[in-house]
Amino acid sequence: VEQLEMLYPMLVEEMEIAPDSMGVGEWIGGPGAKIRIVPIAGDMSVFMFGDGCNNPPHGVLGGTPAIGGGMFIEHVAEGRRSFLSPTSDAVVKEGDVLVGVSSGGGGYGSPLDRPLERVLADVRDGVISRGLAEKHFGLVFADDATLVLDEEATGARRTELGQGDPPLIDPVVPNTATWLREMMQ
Repeated sequence: VEQLEMLYPMLVEEMEIAPDSMGVGEWIGGPGAKIRIVPIAGDMSVFMFGDGCNNPPHGVLGGTPAIGGGMFIEHVAEGRRSFLSPTSDAVVKEGDVLVGVSSGGGGYGSPLDRPLERVLADVRDGVISRGLAEKHFGLVFADDATLVLDEEATGARRTELGQGDPPLIDPVVPNTATWLREMMQ
């Protein structure tokens, strides 16, 4: 980041792991990264190329696919976003922000086979949200203020989630990325 800012007239406002960006499973996929770049001395030309935006990495043997990713220009003064193609060029005007999220990897194996301690560590580390831990891993927390599990309710929820046979590979159809749909305004 420091080298980019020294070489080019831009400010990297944010560069961090994108929570919930990967597929989940016994082994979670590698998380994607989020970046926010602001031009600070005039307009900024950008050239993009990417993969996995519309067709994210698959989940395998019960794992889920990643969320996809993409880029948009946040037109701050206008309160709107312009989404960019994975292979495009654009101009980011001074005062606007370039925002990008790279797709994480797909999950492998059933999320219910991931040890609860590892899921809790992922939540504590901010890699996955409590909501994702509840939805896919079956965690039920004793209260909203702590990460203490209600062990009986968690066991029952995980049993409920374990019903049925997951697909060998997920997804099996194109254009299943969720990031773009969630980011559009």
